[in-house]
Amino acid sequence: MYEGLAVGIVGTALGSLIGYTIAFAQYYFHLVSLPGDVYLISTLPIVMHWGDFFAITSVAIILSLIASFYPAHRASKLVPVEAIRYE
Repeated sequence: MYEGLAVGIVGTALGSLIGYTIAFAQYYFHLVSLPGDVYLISTLPIVMHWGDFFAITSVAIILSLIASFYPAHRASKLVPVEAIRYE
């Protein structure tokens, strides 16, 4: 379970960093523009709240922990000699 949690933490950290970087770039540099003749606004608006980042990060880590429970439970029931014998 520790390995699954570690993978989940690393993946969540990288995903949060990439997401925050893209949102920050859109907020300050207006990377995604909208056609002025169709929409009343010229760029895609971004509103960033730390609570949203914290909630999404927390849920992602909890889900990775839950997802690692079943394989860890199955592995704990194996006898190591039996697992190696059939490989």
